[in-house]
Amino acid sequence: MMSVPLLRNVEQFWYSNNCISKSVHFDSSKTRPVFWALGDDGVKVCFASEFRKLLQEHSQHPRSRSAEGFVEKWFEPDSEAYPIGVSLRSGTMIGISQKVEPDVVRGAGVIVPFCSIDVRGQPFFHRVLSHLLRTSDDKEALKFAYQCLDLPQFVDSLEWLLFEAVSDDVENGNGRGGETYEKREFRSRVLRLLHYFGEYEDIVIRCARKMESKKWPLLFAEVGEPAALLEMCYMSKQFRSAACLLIVLQEMWGLLSSLHHIARLLDRVIEEGCYDLASDLRHFLDNAEMAASNSPAPRRAGSYDYIVSASPMNRGHPSITASVIRKARLLLAADNFRSLSSLCLYLDFPLSLFLSKERGPMVSDFKLVGIQMHVSFIWDEPTGELVFGAINAASNSGDFDVLADLKSKSERQEDIIRDSIGSDVGVNFAMHMERARSSPGACRRIRNRAKLVTTAELQYLMNSALLAGEAADDIAALCAVLLLNLAVAETVMKRNSAVRDGILDFLQSSGSRSYGLLATYLNPLEAEEASNAGAS
Repeated sequence: MMSVPLLRNVEQFWYSNNCISKSVHFDSSKTRPVFWALGDDGVKVCFASEFRKLLQEHSQHPRSRSAEGFVEKWFEPDSEAYPIGVSLRSGTMIGISQKVEPDVVRGAGVIVPFCSIDVRGQPFFHRVLSHLLRTSDDKEALKFAYQCLDLPQFVDSLEWLLFEAVSDDVENGNGRGGETYEKREFRSRVLRLLHYFGEYEDIVIRCARKMESKKWPLLFAEVGEPAALLEMCYMSKQFRSAACLLIVLQEMWGLLSSLHHIARLLDRVIEEGCYDLASDLRHFLDNAEMAASNSPAPRRAGSYDYIVSASPMNRGHPSITASVIRKARLLLAADNFRSLSSLCLYLDFPLSLFLSKERGPMVSDFKLVGIQMHVSFIWDEPTGELVFGAINAASNSGDFDVLADLKSKSERQEDIIRDSIGSDVGVNFAMHMERARSSPGACRRIRNRAKLVTTAELQYLMNSALLAGEAADDIAALCAVLLLNLAVAETVMKRNSAVRDGILDFLQSSGSRSYGLLATYLNPLEAEEASNAGAS
């Protein structure tokens, strides 16, 4: 019997046994290598079919001393983790790394270094798919991919599969490099597989962002024109993927050719309410224009000049300003005041100036809108203790000119709001609460953060409505009632009888004892009757 050296300079060797559990994805001889070897050349594997061919080859040619063509090189292990094994359940190669962190010795108050072990997983699912696409038909690979949809790094693995298929440096299963017919055919099979999944556009765009620009023609020659891919992102509402593709388009076509696509995407994300993405796109457009030219872009005169001049971010882009105004008017008509404030904060849009130019009344139904604001701002009804505290504070404040105090401060309230709540503007904290329900501490932190954010947003909306003048008195009064800012509520209700009647109607019909007490204080006739009854 003659021994055959399969591999040299092997540091670790693992053998994959048959899997009994049905929950393990890699339970077939077609998807599970017989052995794994870690050495100087990275991780190499051999499947059962190739191992049988290897034994047959060496039985026919005993003098052959090479395993070339039967062993696949998969990848280099993570440089920051030392591999210790493979997990067929999660489809990852397990590695460990050591971290040194400072720790305080209890009682002594001395800081000493503390070593902790960090466990990491490097997925190999994409390499198994690559093996199936090279050695089996497409149906076999698609069936296996659908079985692995629950893997935590499924989409990332598909991205790596495409990246390796497009890269000129990747080696095919026989270890041969270069652009060959086998590689072109393999690339086509990979793309056919990816088309079965809804993340196709996102995978292609993320892959393009990671590779060198000189390889983009090869990628888009296979997946289609970038403009067509952008249209697919619009149809599937994958706006973040479309924004990433715009960076690729700018480098391929230049700034002037991509400006139209940037403006169009910005208009769509504003329409869909993705204000954080709209803000990023707006900054991207500004930075791109500043890099292309030191002079501002020409601007056509129009009916939106008053907004353009007041908002530095919209200067030079009347079409974008028109999109923001159109969306703001839709939100105002729908009484969606939280989304309106979020839109203005993210896009540096002058809310007070906008409200001053719109015709009132802006609140269609005080009862309905009051309930809607409680829901959208996730705002609880006040307790009796809070209402009594607000009444006492208002009674002791004396004659206080709210508007004069507000106008004496900086009118750019949005800068203060951004500093206090950052990117949490308009966040749906109810969704975060649902996810963190099992952790009381996390729920408490989310609740406190939600209270801070919504309070700041209500304050911003109220101040903007006050600065807009009497046209937005109804918005200012509703915000003041929710915030228990009775000085503002009384000021607005005294100068606008329609707003006073609407606010009192909302408070009296709410069915809340706290709001009933507040209605008694804010209604001059009821307050006088209550004081006379107390005196008698």
